[in-house]
Amino acid sequence: WVLNPVVAKKFGKEDPRGLQLALLERAEGDARASSNFSEEALDAVVSAKALEAVGDAFSDAGNALVETAGNSIATAAVQTVNTLTEAGMTLGSAVANAAVVVGKHIVKAAETQLAALPAAIKTVAEDIGKAAVQVGSVVADVGELAADATLHLAGDILQRAQSSIQQGVKLAEKVGKFIADKAVALGGEVAKLGPLVAGLAEAAWNEIKGFLSCFTESLTLCHVLLGGQCDCNAGSHVTPNASGFSMRCVFDSSSDFASGFGIRAVPAQKFPGRTAKGTVILPGDEYVQAYKMAGQIMRSRQALKERKAKAPIGSCESALDLAFEGAAQFAPDISISMSFNGDTEISIKGLIRASIDALVSAQGSCAFHAEKGIPRLPKSKVICGAYFCLAIMLQVVAELDIKGMLTGTLEISADVDFEIEGTVTVNPSGEAKANFRNPSIKHQDGFAIGASASSSVRVGMGPVLTVWPVPGIPINFHAMINAEAKAMGTLSFSSGMFLLQEESHHSTGTDMNASSTRSNEIGMCGAAALSTYADVDITSFALPSSFRAAISTSFLLVTGAMACIPGGDAVENTIMSAANTAASAIAGLIPDLDLDFSVESIQLMAPQKLWCKEVFKTPGFDAAPCAAEIGCKFAGRPPPRGVEMAPPEQVTNHVESDGAAAACHDIPMGDRFIELGRFRLADIDGNHFSISHEEGPTTIQIFRNDGTLHGGPRSDYSPWTREVGASKGIHFGFQYIQIGNFRLGAYDDTHLTISHVDGKTAQVFRSDGTLHPGPRDDFSTFDRAEGVPAGISFGDRFIQLGRFRIGDSDGNNLVVTHPETHVIQMYRHDGTRHKTLLQILPKLPQIPRKRKLGKRLRRARAINNLGKQVKDGAWTCHDIAEMAFGVCDPDFGAWGDRFIQLGEWRLAAIDDTHFSISHKDGQTAQIYRSDGSLHPGPRTDYGAWHRALGFPFGITFGPGFIQIGKFRLGAANDEHFSISHRDGNTIQIFRDDGTRHTGPRQDWGLWGITAGPASGVTFGDRFLQLGKFRIGDVDGRRFVVTHLKTGNLLQLYNSDGTLDPDESASWAGQLNNRYAQFHCGGIQTILGTCPGITTGDRFMQLGDWRLAAMDNNHFSISHRNGETAMIYKSDGTLHKGPREDWGGWDREAKKVTTPGASLLQWMGGRRRLLKSKKIKFPQVRHERIKFGDRFIQFGKFRIGEADETHFSISHKGKDGETSQTIQIFRSDGTLHPGPRTSHGLWDRETGAAQGVTFGDRFVQIGNFRIGDVDSSHFSVSHVQGQTIQVFRSDGTTHPGPRTDWTTFGRQLVDCTVE
Repeated sequence: WVLNPVVAKKFGKEDPRGLQLALLERAEGDARASSNFSEEALDAVVSAKALEAVGDAFSDAGNALVETAGNSIATAAVQTVNTLTEAGMTLGSAVANAAVVVGKHIVKAAETQLAALPAAIKTVAEDIGKAAVQVGSVVADVGELAADATLHLAGDILQRAQSSIQQGVKLAEKVGKFIADKAVALGGEVAKLGPLVAGLAEAAWNEIKGFLSCFTESLTLCHVLLGGQCDCNAGSHVTPNASGFSMRCVFDSSSDFASGFGIRAVPAQKFPGRTAKGTVILPGDEYVQAYKMAGQIMRSRQALKERKAKAPIGSCESALDLAFEGAAQFAPDISISMSFNGDTEISIKGLIRASIDALVSAQGSCAFHAEKGIPRLPKSKVICGAYFCLAIMLQVVAELDIKGMLTGTLEISADVDFEIEGTVTVNPSGEAKANFRNPSIKHQDGFAIGASASSSVRVGMGPVLTVWPVPGIPINFHAMINAEAKAMGTLSFSSGMFLLQEESHHSTGTDMNASSTRSNEIGMCGAAALSTYADVDITSFALPSSFRAAISTSFLLVTGAMACIPGGDAVENTIMSAANTAASAIAGLIPDLDLDFSVESIQLMAPQKLWCKEVFKTPGFDAAPCAAEIGCKFAGRPPPRGVEMAPPEQVTNHVESDGAAAACHDIPMGDRFIELGRFRLADIDGNHFSISHEEGPTTIQIFRNDGTLHGGPRSDYSPWTREVGASKGIHFGFQYIQIGNFRLGAYDDTHLTISHVDGKTAQVFRSDGTLHPGPRDDFSTFDRAEGVPAGISFGDRFIQLGRFRIGDSDGNNLVVTHPETHVIQMYRHDGTRHKTLLQILPKLPQIPRKRKLGKRLRRARAINNLGKQVKDGAWTCHDIAEMAFGVCDPDFGAWGDRFIQLGEWRLAAIDDTHFSISHKDGQTAQIYRSDGSLHPGPRTDYGAWHRALGFPFGITFGPGFIQIGKFRLGAANDEHFSISHRDGNTIQIFRDDGTRHTGPRQDWGLWGITAGPASGVTFGDRFLQLGKFRIGDVDGRRFVVTHLKTGNLLQLYNSDGTLDPDESASWAGQLNNRYAQFHCGGIQTILGTCPGITTGDRFMQLGDWRLAAMDNNHFSISHRNGETAMIYKSDGTLHKGPREDWGGWDREAKKVTTPGASLLQWMGGRRRLLKSKKIKFPQVRHERIKFGDRFIQFGKFRIGEADETHFSISHKGKDGETSQTIQIFRSDGTLHPGPRTSHGLWDRETGAAQGVTFGDRFVQIGNFRIGDVDSSHFSVSHVQGQTIQVFRSDGTTHPGPRTDWTTFGRQLVDCTVE
């Protein structure tokens, strides 16, 4: 249900409907145009983002798009334009940018301005935080899941892990030798003192010798090594042996480690900045408190309204203020076993306690993450014996995440006591296992909201504990207690109070989330929930980034008491002095070791919920269409930042019920049918859809593809001979389920329909209880894209689509219901169809106790209760997509610099002229060259397996295609798949009929379509789906290109480097039979990239536009078609287009590493060098773009916000010269050109991006946005509504002040640009 907004287009002075007709005429007149390029192929998620998909369909380059993609893309675009126009939205405005288009409908969006909130909601929003939020009673629960993970590292990632392990080996060897040498010098018995020997002088040793008998009994190694932190009387011990050592530490409640670590909001506080990795640091004062026993209050609560801090500009679209308070503690029981070969096993158990409060006020779209480690340097204890060391480190981490549209205020409170226990085993060979569970939980929660929202806000707090036995392997354990609020609607709620929206509904008949007077608008869901949950994640093989500095400086050796005999105190003083000397001596070894802790830790277990509870739900929550999406099922903490993910084939995860999870309901499925109790809904043969009962079996109703109805009872057209099993022919989208060629879906809030793919609607069920049979051509849900099952939920023998439910009421009656009129239609087991008596007869004040009428009325009321049943709320159960397709598996492949890895194969841009498909065994099966030529294998060059996994540099997406470097692969339409190059050549075409057509040629290319959201692109087990085509690894030895509809094999690549396109189509079937993982989310979310944005040598691409420093003196804004709209020179002057030089499109999007010479770049258009001349090649320096506080740097140029009302482009200035400001864009919409020296950006340091956020083809810097509006128009605009300048694809510029052509309204996205 959580939808992505469509990007609206505006057509300037042209009449949109005239443009529509023109587009259709061009499409119909194109001989190569396909007539069935379906919108399904354009969208992998929920919205029918047709405008995003077609890019420049409405620009002057629209003809090129229609020529390659066919008329159905234009039709889809026209439909979306009609939808927005019918809704009365001004195309190109912020309101239209925020609109969510679903086929022919718009889903009512959250407000983006506080001024637009209803007065009652605004009042509540202003009052929240004036007093501490009201919390409920303490509730005891038990854990619901146990989770385990297995890791088998190999390849590059194993080498990096082993490099990290070597740092520990060096440490242990050096320190161990130092201790052993000192022991030899003082005598054998001194070895009993372990690492203390490093600090002992001979005189001190002689003083201690007399007390050795006491030491043997009382002052054990536990006291010497662990004293002061671990309770040696509660089972703690250190036991070295010939092959390694074992240890147990039961943390003493009085130790530093067991303290409570907290953060306190203070008035007039400010955000302290960012970490070195760029993460915003939460504001607030740190504090430490004594250990609190279970049952003791962790901390007192206070009102937070006056303690809010203003978040960095750009954190949200308009504004964000927040306050965070909390405290957490963890005093675990740790057992460790380590062999000197590096094998390590660690067991952890204990009680985690956390108390959190957060107050958030925001306006508009947000994509915000902040955290804080307490204390700043983690608590650490490092002990060393002969040839071994052990480091234990602890830090409490607080986090806050905000995503989506939030206009208003919410407050969250949670106190949780969370028991955790588990075991981790690792070895230097790269194998690791983890298993964790939580036996019990106690929690106390509070929640308040007054907002218009389509968002989630998560707060979390918990310990990060690192245990590093060296020469073993560091293991990082991170458990967190989270409270996550999600809301879809304009509403208010407070713990223990009524929902204002519901109260208003009952008293006045108004609903702030209902559809407006727009006939094509679907109302907001109107529900909110607070989910509290506990989770754990495990990383290993390296230290967390925040711990790396501490390990090299914080070595502390503390001994226990020596008071077993008179005079022991004096001896203890001697030992304490020796301990301090030893600590200094050992720490002094560290600089000599040249330890490298820069390797990132590797994810062993991603954050896994072990328990979750929807602690507060707004009234009517369980009947809300979005309940499944905003409850526990989809709550969760994202993977930690700065952690390396192992390739999917190296990781195995398993989750099972821990005995306390709720029972689950099931919706059995099979070949084109679903089963609801004793009824089945099925596509019989592609042309007949039936509802039948298992008795007989009896067919009750047939819906035909021609839109006609054929009633029962009858015994034909029954699906009951088919077996329940793996689903086949089942698809989902926004509030519909597709079964074969038929869709059952909520057309809007008041109409449920059954329609066929050919266009006919056979039945309409209306919320007023009336039926409207076909044949008819309206009310079909085939205008919507396939994707996640949004607005679909289920319960005991029923499914809910939007606000409608259909299900088995009592084993004998299948009913269609709606909240307004209850039962609309009843299908009886005997093959007949009925209304219920509650609708046929006038409402009776009392049901008669006797007689047949009374009995029938009571049964009718029981049937009516289907609409009141609570949905399957157990988050541990499978949702409907998981029942159809299996548990989400987002690990479809891997990626890195200009390559995608699918199983054993890599697709890569080797350089800007060669693209290859190669196998991990070393064979390259095919090379596609930029000149349009093919170069098949077998061959061993031009492979990409030497590149490391990592960030997907140079990779972006668009409708039905993936761009890798200068190459694009994708669906030109439903029948043609092509590989084409930026220079204009199409290298190969694969047709759905199994034929292949080689280049060089200039048609069916993909470079006439805008890069942006990955509509029509999804993934599954080792494959990518691009429109109606799939490419993927079949079995490790074969890689294929297939067509989904025809089932044809279009190409087969063998691991020996040969091609075999004429092989059996069964290889295509093996790939096509795998499920697409729509329910895992979008592919760009998985990769972490930003829609339509990529970078390279001193340039950033935003959709179809590039901002680039062409050299040290020229910065340009240019379009993909070759037009440069503006050049900014280092002397402060401007040089307008249209012009075709100084554009940045000759450069390849890729990872920029070391400076060097680029011959191709230097030569430009030159293709020959004179042999008679000695050419001196210039040293062209390649540079990555850089970031800082509200600026982006391109070589010698910077763009950014000078202050809240001025945005500028400036040059660093030549050596010794003052920097030049070339252009100022003012918030009032005016332009102020240079040369000038004011409002420059060169007084700021480069580093982590601050106040720089991204979204669909735009970047927001402070209060300003620059971005691609619709491919044809690029703009600079301000949050207050002014567009300051528009750049057109024809090379012309158009100044403000104006209010059109803005990118505001599009949502900020939590994504990465590097």
